[in-house]
Amino acid sequence: MFKASNGEEIFIIDAHIALWDGSKENQLNIHGEQFISCFYDYHKNLSPKEYWWPKDEFVKYSPEKLVNDVFMEGYVDMAIFQPVFLKEFYKNGFGNFDANEELSKKYPNRFICNGTFDPRHGERGLEKLEENKEKYNWQGVKL
Repeated sequence: MFKASNGEEIFIIDAHIALWDGSKENQLNIHGEQFISCFYDYHKNLSPKEYWWPKDEFVKYSPEKLVNDVFMEGYVDMAIFQPVFLKEFYKNGFGNFDANEELSKKYPNRFICNGTFDPRHGERGLEKLEENKEKYNWQGVKL
């Protein structure tokens, strides 16, 4: 828990985290490279220089680094995965549901795993959403 200057303890929930994989091995096409490059450019242009990550570390956020960044170095008590799937750009998606689930089991009561749904996928997307809800017991979805 975060302790305020007045001694009050505050429970912190990070409501939007992601464990992403924009690596060459996972890229399905040129759009995967373009997306991760754009994402990295935002990182470099919006962060103070002392917080820049090397690009090779940035393109695939490791579970160990996420746990360290969010829980050890940060002040977070609980975090909510809000994955961006981008299956059209990445072979295994940009956010991997299995990796999120594995991390949440390794650190019980620290993560809530939400899923994702793209309304443009219509009935096929709804069927996949229902299938994933059963498999992962998602508490919510990101549209």
